[in-house]
Amino acid sequence: TSNTELLITMRKYDDHQDFITLEDLPHDAIFKIDNGFIFKKVEKLRKRYKCLRLDNKRMYLVSPMIKVVPVEI
Repeated sequence: TSNTELLITMRKYDDHQDFITLEDLPHDAIFKIDNGFIFKKVEKLRKRYKCLRLDNKRMYLVSPMIKVVPVEI
C-alpha cells in the first residue's frame, strides 16, 4: 500500500494482530518474509527501509508494513 499512515491506522482496528511488521523490529534485526527470503534490516530512508538480502548480498527497499518473522542466526 502506498499510503502507509492509513494502513497503520486501519491495522489498529484489526482483530487478528498476530503478526509483526518490519517497522516493529529493531535495527540490524534478521527477518524472513512470506516467500522465504531472509533479510537484515539496515537503515530507514524516507518511507521505506533499506534491507540486505542475505543470500545474494543485494540491498532492497522494503515497506515498513510488510509482515515478517524474526529469525535467530
